[in-house]
Amino acid sequence: MQQSAYVNARKWAELPREYQAAFRSACADAHTELLARYDARNPAALQQLVASGVRLRPFPKGVMEKAYKTAMAVYADISAINPDFARIYSDYKKFMDAQNAWFRIADSSYTRFMESRR
Repeated sequence: MQQSAYVNARKWAELPREYQAAFRSACADAHTELLARYDARNPAALQQLVASGVRLRPFPKGVMEKAYKTAMAVYADISAINPDFARIYSDYKKFMDAQNAWFRIADSSYTRFMESRR
């Protein structure tokens, strides 16, 4: 799930700080609202799918591995021809590596525990 707001940097710098703060606040509120709706509606949607006979299965590990390798190759190809993408992706990758380390300890452990309580 992704939500974005793009603002011209020069025009942003011209805005009074109060307007910048209001914009940031509105974006944060919209993000929180979107996440809340997403989390609140998905369990009911999942129950509806299962009730209609859908069998839920995770992607096989081989499919996930192939998708990952393909994505990494695409990112490398784009990085080779687009320096802006390469710079942004490099920063994003460092961030995601740190996040994944955190999620393995925090969210994944909690999820496994809660699943074991069923």
